[in-house]
Amino acid sequence: MINQIPLVTAQANPKLAKAAEQLEASFWAEMLKSSNAFDYGGEGGIGSDQFKSFMIEQQSQLLARAHPLGIGAHITQTLEDRSAQHD
Repeated sequence: MINQIPLVTAQANPKLAKAAEQLEASFWAEMLKSSNAFDYGGEGGIGSDQFKSFMIEQQSQLLARAHPLGIGAHITQTLEDRSAQHD
């Protein structure tokens, strides 16, 4: 059985949750860039490169929300645990 990945919620710390989501989006963006998922072949030019960049950015943000990898949740939980220990 696969463990369910915890979601990062903004209830405890909205800024931390946002940063965790941005981290996940950055990770997704790097994976999309490496996969050449938006490489349509040919020269394309600067317009094509810019469009590809926007597509990767938007898709990575959507993926981070819909399919979190758990990296952000793990870091968020660790930081919240450490913060609670110091309070």
